Amino acid sequence: MPSEQVLLKPRLAPMIWLTETAAPVCVEISDGLRRTLFRRMSSLISDSLVGLIIIAILLYRNPIPAFFAWAAVDTILVLFRFAVIGRLMRILRDPSLRRPRDTLVVDAFIAGSVLWCAQIGVGAFLCMSLGDPVLAVFGTMLSTGIVGAMCARNPGSPRMVKLQMVLIIVPYAAGAAMGPEPWLWPIALIAPLYLWGTISINRELHIDYLKMLMAQQESSHLALHCSLTGLPNRNSFKARLKAAERNASVLFLDLDGFKAVNDQHGHPAGDALLTAVGERIRGCVPDPADVARLGGDEFAILVHADDERTIAAIATRLIAEVARPYALPTGLVVRVGLSIGIATRRDADTDPMLLLPEADQALYEAKRAGKGTYRWFQPANDADLSSQVRELRDMLPKTQTVREHGFEAGLSVTRA
Repeated sequence: MPSEQVLLKPRLAPMIWLTETAAPVCVEISDGLRRTLFRRMSSLISDSLVGLIIIAILLYRNPIPAFFAWAAVDTILVLFRFAVIGRLMRILRDPSLRRPRDTLVVDAFIAGSVLWCAQIGVGAFLCMSLGDPVLAVFGTMLSTGIVGAMCARNPGSPRMVKLQMVLIIVPYAAGAAMGPEPWLWPIALIAPLYLWGTISINRELHIDYLKMLMAQQESSHLALHCSLTGLPNRNSFKARLKAAERNASVLFLDLDGFKAVNDQHGHPAGDALLTAVGERIRGCVPDPADVARLGGDEFAILVHADDERTIAAIATRLIAEVARPYALPTGLVVRVGLSIGIATRRDADTDPMLLLPEADQALYEAKRAGKGTYRWFQPANDADLSSQVRELRDMLPKTQTVREHGFEAGLSVTRA
């Protein structure tokens, strides 16, 4: 199904340009700014209703053909905008309703909004140019009221808002200048100042809204990523692991010798080393594998494959690449090793969240095997459990009771 970002993005180049910000931002921020076009629908409805009411009053006072034509055009555009926005809202609630003809529904909404402002500007020109003080009052209320509301309603698309304001205020001021009433002429000088002020306010609101979106994005990024390496953190990795498909494998990585480097050369050197290791790890795994730093010197990789040869090749390459020397910014050259534990999802019924602890167990076996190697997770059988119990019996004090895998084993040994 198309995402909300896809559904709310126009297709035609002029409409894309109108709804984009001039600031260099990522796609997510750009989409967030564009979504303001479809919020605050109450303001859009009130503007449309006020416009229809004022046009009706003007038509009643001065029933000339020009006002009849204005009323007809305004009604058509209002109905068109409501029909388009209604269709868009239904698609957003249920993307399955989208049809091929809906591809340009966002472009239609933008075009309809611009045309609606243009006809309001033409109507304001009529009101001001006829020299009737009553018409001038209603024309002023309509023009300035819509522009003021538009200034605050849409901080996400300043180019579009600026165009809409110009299409309303410029004809309004021109009508005042060209009309027979001298007392309305000063409006031709005041209106540009009003236009400049509203555009400035909209630009400031746009900057504030942009900063808010960027702060939200940074906060969301920090919540799911390691601030040192930029890699996803444990929470992010678990979320991706939870959604893993059947053919998924987890590689649990732990550096060999990192503590010695960190203790001997200090935390800045350790941080630089972790950053460099993270870059090498990312370069060793194929897309769309997910790499994460779980904490300390532990990393994890979610590979969307369960072929042992493929996984083993990745593990072998990782061990070789991480073991190469690191030239740190301080001038130090250090080395570390890498041990890896691997767990593969065995069937569709297996909980993918078990892969991480299973890979952790396999990592323990790799460490016991001498480090600098990898081991696969092997499910424990009854013989393995008996062996573990015998090892514990040799280690524990007399009569100590051990709970292991849900059963109790009473162990009695003689103290040395």
